[in-house]
Amino acid sequence: MLVPKVTTSDRHQLGPPEPFAASVYAAALACARVGVWRHDLTTGELRWSAECGAIAGQPAVARSAPFDECLRFVHPEDAALIGAQLQAVVGGPASGAGGCADYELEHRLLRDDGTVVWVEVRGRVERGAAGEPLAITGTMTDVTERRLAVEQLRRREEEQRLAAELATDYVYAADLTETGVRTRVVAGSFERTTGYTVAELDARGGWPSVFHPDDRPRLMQLLDQLLRGHAQVNEYRIVRADGEARWLRDVVRPILDDAGRVVRFVGGATDITERRRLEEELLQARKLEAIGRISGAVAHDFNNLLGVVLSGVDVLASRHPGVAGDPDLDAIRGAAVRGGELARALLTAGRRQPGTPQTFDCEELLRAAVPMIEHAIGERISVVVRVSASAAVRIDPTQAHLLLLNLAINARDAMPSGGVFTLACAVVEPGAAPGRGPAGLGPGPFVVIEASDDGLGIPEEVLPHVFEPFFTTKAEGAGAGLGLATCYGVAASAGGTMTAESRPGAGATFRVYLPVAVAAEEQPPATAVVSVPAGTERVLVVEDGAQLRRLAQRILAGRGYDVKVAGTASEAVAEAERMDRLDVVVADVGLPDGLGTELAARITRRRPTVRVLLMSGNPSDEATRRAIDGGVPFLQKPFGASDLAGRVREVLDAAPSAHECALRALDLAVGA
Repeated sequence: MLVPKVTTSDRHQLGPPEPFAASVYAAALACARVGVWRHDLTTGELRWSAECGAIAGQPAVARSAPFDECLRFVHPEDAALIGAQLQAVVGGPASGAGGCADYELEHRLLRDDGTVVWVEVRGRVERGAAGEPLAITGTMTDVTERRLAVEQLRRREEEQRLAAELATDYVYAADLTETGVRTRVVAGSFERTTGYTVAELDARGGWPSVFHPDDRPRLMQLLDQLLRGHAQVNEYRIVRADGEARWLRDVVRPILDDAGRVVRFVGGATDITERRRLEEELLQARKLEAIGRISGAVAHDFNNLLGVVLSGVDVLASRHPGVAGDPDLDAIRGAAVRGGELARALLTAGRRQPGTPQTFDCEELLRAAVPMIEHAIGERISVVVRVSASAAVRIDPTQAHLLLLNLAINARDAMPSGGVFTLACAVVEPGAAPGRGPAGLGPGPFVVIEASDDGLGIPEEVLPHVFEPFFTTKAEGAGAGLGLATCYGVAASAGGTMTAESRPGAGATFRVYLPVAVAAEEQPPATAVVSVPAGTERVLVVEDGAQLRRLAQRILAGRGYDVKVAGTASEAVAEAERMDRLDVVVADVGLPDGLGTELAARITRRRPTVRVLLMSGNPSDEATRRAIDGGVPFLQKPFGASDLAGRVREVLDAAPSAHECALRALDLAVGA
């Protein structure tokens, strides 16, 4: 395109510019889709251009009408807004060039077809010589597309903000300055997570100021790597403004300038405190399970050795009546008995000690234990029972008392100057309210027994280990470290679990969660053995411990029984097939090549009249537990000579109905 060159002399020849004609302005306004209007305040008449009519959905022609009639095109929700704005402009002081006051408003029009149109209206008030308002002249522009674009942008930003909050608790951007890292942008629940505003955090010295002291050295090293341009994904603790420690998962990426220097960071952080708590509880549960397995294996051999000691003492006393009451012999027996108690405590701590569960009301259980607890902890400590709600629980009564007693003794040791030991009872349903119970707990309902004291509290570094067997902070010889481990084992054996909560100087609270029992059951009273008569029946003893096997054979043979022995399940099957008569099988539960429970079921299927007596110090498998709970006779190791002989006699003399019940329990236990 060639543009003619205009010289200075040419400009003088062109003369002054002429004003645009009205038609030119009209064409320009139509091209810009801008309508023109004039509101005569003296007559109330409103005149508008063709473009105003088109914007309002009316014929694109200029027209005039009373102002009140034209208000019908305004969206009903905006009519009051227009009236208020008009009143403010007309009644306000004169301003602007030529004594005019600006009028500017965005509102909606409602077309006859129901379409909503957003318009931007601008105007100026014309006033007379005395300043009285005469008219308002202005423009109207359709800004619907702009408003929709702004609304869509707002919605996208809101969606992005919500997505960021769902993916993380907050996202952030931080600038790297000469004085350090300065947080620039934060979106999400930053203040709720940290307890600080951005300004408060910067005033404290920035993000490193809230690092947990134990994590700060590691995080400062990672921060140095970040400054070198390496993205990071870290999990660490911060200390909130209220002093609470929270775990965060922080994903952060450095932003580089053109020269490759780090100039800012962007990242997102998620509060993972609850997840870490659940992971720690799961790890603790697995650790206790592993310890329980080891405990069971050790206790099995230990019980066999103690059984040899106890039974040997009985045999010695029976062969030499003159040694009865000998202090050395009594000391041996006492040591073996205490060893058996230690083995049972170890098995209970490992959740491998069977019990005889009975159904009790929790409140009655707590109140019945108070005298025993008061006697154990002394007069300087008051015992208080508070019950907000109670329900039935199914638990072995001896183990329940052991649990409560251990908790009380633990509280006593934490309150050397006296205090208050409180037992509380409530009912919760963790599944209905997440966060109301420990990890791995079912939906419930559960009875919660809460034992709390106002003693010294437990240090933070000790708290995670309190349920571990043999862990103790007491002086050497002051405790075996099985008290709280035993409590945990009792709770787990009853189908529940246990938690601990404490702060140094603020006492401790232990919570025992036990499943609510369906209904209370009447338990028949136990019958005592008053004598151990001899017998002539044929007995098959199956025991993998050679010493105990031989000793059991001598004990029973010494009382007139015809005794055969076997060390494995396969040997027992072969021996049973060779025997033309067999009255009772005495089988250890844990055999090298199978379960004594399965062996007993195999023999009794072929010979239904054979009675069964299971024995173990560690019946940990589910089949044996079901068999014992179902009525199969059981002898707890370690045992003495009279215990073995008396239990064998009981089984042989039991009613046929009891034997039939035991056979059914065996079949059900092994899945027949």
